[in-house]
Amino acid sequence: MLTISADEVDRALTFPGLVETLRTAFREGAVQPVRHHHAV
Repeated sequence: MLTISADEVDRALTFPGLVETLRTAFREGAVQPVRHHHAV
């Protein structure tokens, strides 16, 4: 797992880039792992 600091995120991510990435993900769909459910 890659751990990055808030400063690294600020340097690497622009707000317009974030908006466009989110727009694309909502438009085209995103892949996520299957959600696990545990009986309690």
